[in-house]
Amino acid sequence: MNKILKTSLKTLLILILIISISIPIYYNYWRSSKTINTFKVFSEPKEIVYSEIIWKSDSIQNMLVEKAFFFVPVKIEGIKQKLYMQFDTGISETCFYGITLSKLLESNTSMKTEYSKDSIQFLKKPILNIGKMKFKADKIKMLNRGDVKIDSSFIVIGSIGLDAIVGRTLILDFKTNKIAITEKNINQLGKSFDFIENASVDKFPLLIPAKIGEENTRLFFDSGSSMFSLLTSEKRLAKLKSKKEIEKLCCIGSGGKDYEIYRKQITENIQIGKTIKEREYVYGFFRLNMMDYIPSSIIYGITGNKMFDNEIMVIDNKNNILGIEK
Repeated sequence: MNKILKTSLKTLLILILIISISIPIYYNYWRSSKTINTFKVFSEPKEIVYSEIIWKSDSIQNMLVEKAFFFVPVKIEGIKQKLYMQFDTGISETCFYGITLSKLLESNTSMKTEYSKDSIQFLKKPILNIGKMKFKADKIKMLNRGDVKIDSSFIVIGSIGLDAIVGRTLILDFKTNKIAITEKNINQLGKSFDFIENASVDKFPLLIPAKIGEENTRLFFDSGSSMFSLLTSEKRLAKLKSKKEIEKLCCIGSGGKDYEIYRKQITENIQIGKTIKEREYVYGFFRLNMMDYIPSSIIYGITGNKMFDNEIMVIDNKNNILGIEK
C-alpha cells in the first residue's frame, strides 16, 4: 500500500511539474504568435511629435465615469472626413468598423477592399496618419461593426491595437493628454523615468509586475479599459480583503453587448513601481473567469489607464522597457 501511495504521489508530482512548466512555455508561444507588426512602414518627423488624447465618458449604475476610454484623431488617406479611433493595447491587431467604413467608401471609390478565403473583409493598402505619424499596411481587417448612420461630428472608424507599436516606443502622457509613437531612442525623450523591473512589454499582451497587498503578480495593461485600476475574475475579486460587501452593477459594454459587473473597495494597496493606489475599487467580470486557471504569477487581471492617471508612461516594445516619469 505504501509503495502504491509513494508511486501515486511521485506520478502526481511529476504531472504537476510538467503542467507548471508547460503553462509558461505555451503562454509565451501564444504571446509570440499574437504579436504582429501590421504597419511595416512607419515614418515620423525628426522631432518627437504628439497627437491629442480625447477622453469620452460613460456610466455604470448611473455613476458617471469621466475617463471611460480615449480616442485619437486620425486621417486615412483617400477619405476626406476627419476620423477617430480608440487606442486599445488590449487588442493585438488594428481593425476598422466595416459598416461605417463601407458607407464612407461609397464616396471614396479609389480605395479598394478584398475578402479572404474565410470571407473576412479587408481594406487594401491603407495609409493611416495620427498627427504627423504615418503608418502604412498591406491590409487591415474590417469588422462587422459600426453604423450606416454616421455622426459627422465624431466619426469613430475603429480601434488601433498593439500592432501599431511593435518595434517602436509608445508615450502615453496622461498629464497633458497626448500620445506619441516613435522609433527614436527613449534617451532622446528629454524625460527621466523610473523603470519597472521584469516588465514584459515586447509581446502581446503587455504584462506589468504588480503587488496586490503582499502578493506579487502581473497585470495585463489594456489602454482600452480606462476606467479600471484592476479588473479580474469574479472568484479572485471575492478573495480580496474588504470591509464592504461586493456590489453588482449594470452594465459595461463588451463586444457590442452589455453585461453586469461586480466590484468592491479593497483594503489592500495596488502597487506598480512607485505608483500606489489605496482603498481602490476592484472589479470582477465573468469574461475573465478563465484567468482562475492561470497562475496569478503569470497574470492576475487587467489594469487600465486609471492606474496611471496624471502619469507619463513610456513603453519601449523593441527593447522591452517600461517606465513611469519620475
